[in-house]
Amino acid sequence: MLNRHGIGVTHESTRIHISWNHVGDLGNIECDEHGIANIVFSDDVASLKGPYSVIGKSIVIHSSADDYGLGGNDESLKTGNAGTRLACCVIEKIDKLPIRSYKAIKSAKVYQN
Repeated sequence: MLNRHGIGVTHESTRIHISWNHVGDLGNIECDEHGIANIVFSDDVASLKGPYSVIGKSIVIHSSADDYGLGGNDESLKTGNAGTRLACCVIEKIDKLPIRSYKAIKSAKVYQN
């Protein structure tokens, strides 16, 4: 059975059973009381080149924590009960980082409904 991510596993316990992890499932993030999230992560599957390249792919911020398929219902196995989508972006390759990028990234906020 293929899940909605197009791979032959459910959303079940992607961080607990790392061999089942699917590209793009980067885990949970938390923001402070002002809606600011400072994020640094690494991933052993995602890459900037090759078959697991993230270039041209999206990042989506959801309203709730991912339960890793342990929520006891069908939606948990499909989406991890991560809730509504709050923000998204597309990862693209650039030749040179614009001078203002760090300031823009540092001041980015996640707004909650």
